[in-house]
Order: sequence, then structure tokens, then C-alpha cells
Amino acid sequence: MLPVARYTSIALPTPMSTAQAHLPIKLAVYDKDGKQVHEHKLGNLKRSVSVAIVANDLVKAALPGGYGHMELTYDFDAGEDADGWLHALFRFHDRETGHSAETSFGEIVLGGVRGDARAKSQHGSVTATDVGGGLVVETTHGGVELDRVSGPVEVTVEHGGVEARELRGTAKVRAQDGEVSIHGFGGGLDVAVAMGGGPYHFVMPRVTSVWLTGRLRPWVSA
Repeated sequence: MLPVARYTSIALPTPMSTAQAHLPIKLAVYDKDGKQVHEHKLGNLKRSVSVAIVANDLVKAALPGGYGHMELTYDFDAGEDADGWLHALFRFHDRETGHSAETSFGEIVLGGVRGDARAKSQHGSVTATDVGGGLVVETTHGGVELDRVSGPVEVTVEHGGVEARELRGTAKVRAQDGEVSIHGFGGGLDVAVAMGGGPYHFVMPRVTSVWLTGRLRPWVSA
């Protein structure tokens, strides 16, 4: 949440998959020190329902420091339809200048999968924990976090970073413009060669600079 004295912060939960019929969620608001100051339960939203939440109206004056952050999470008291495709749109409106900016987030969560798994996300992160088979992950705008994955792993990220821990198998990682961090990696002939002093090769993408000129059209924020 941006400073409430000047900005209005709005959250709009939206379905990320055409297979989603319900979305059981709640919104929590935290102050600048990370202390929760409010919780708003939205229930088990139907796909056809659009609910925009004005976070400023929830906290009013009860936000120490005047700013903080809001967090959408699943509410299992409202329903058990959570499938890992949590997604929402956020708008931040500057009441002094009239300008607005929008962003979106989404997340795919994989846990305890035995066998091959594949995850693809266009606008959102992917988290995979304790996956016992091969894993293929593709994201366009969003990071990837892997923990305790066995079997061959292939990760392709266009815009975002990759963090991996305890990979027990071969791994192929492509990150176009983001950091790659791998801890506790084991398996594969290429790793054995590197341990013996041989070269270890990373595929680096071609970098292209794009310069934008002029002005954005009305109602276009990015």
C-alpha cells in the first residue's frame, strides 16, 4: 500500500484459469513494520463475481506510519477450491495528480508431486516444493522458486529470476533478464566434470536495447 494520505490502493481478484469456478480468498493489510492491522474475508467468490477492494477504506486511520502492504491469500475456511492459480489486479491512484498505475500478480504452487510436472505462467510466479519427478517450468513475467526437486529440471524465464535449492538431478536454466541462484545442486555428468576442474557452460541470451520515445496514449500506464 502506497502512503494513504496521497494514494488509493485497490485490489481486484480475478480468475487466472478458465477452469476456475470459485476463488476462496481473504485480504490482509500490514503496516510498514510488517504487523497485520486488518483482515478482510471475501468468501468463496464465484467466477462471475468481480469485487474491487479499496484498501484505504479498510484501514482508514489505523495504519501506523501511513503505508504498508496488502496480501491476498487463500481462505480455506470459505472453501477448498484452491488450485494454486491465485491472481489479482492492483491499481494505485495518485489523488493529487490524477495518475494511476496498474500491476498484476499470479502464482502457481506445486507441492508433493510424484511424477513429471509442467507449469506455465504468463503473469505470475511459480513455486515448486518436494517434486519427485521431472519438472518443466515456463514463465513470461514472474520468478521461479524451486526447493527439493528430483529428476531433470528445465526452467525458461523471460522476465524474472530463478532461485533453486536442493536440486537432485540435471538442470537446464534459461533466464533472459534476471538473476539465477542455485544452492545444493547435485547430479549429471556436466556437474561431475565441473567438480573435476572442467569448464561449466551457461547459455547466455542475446541482449537487445530498445529505446522508447514520445508519450503514452491516454489510459495507457505501461
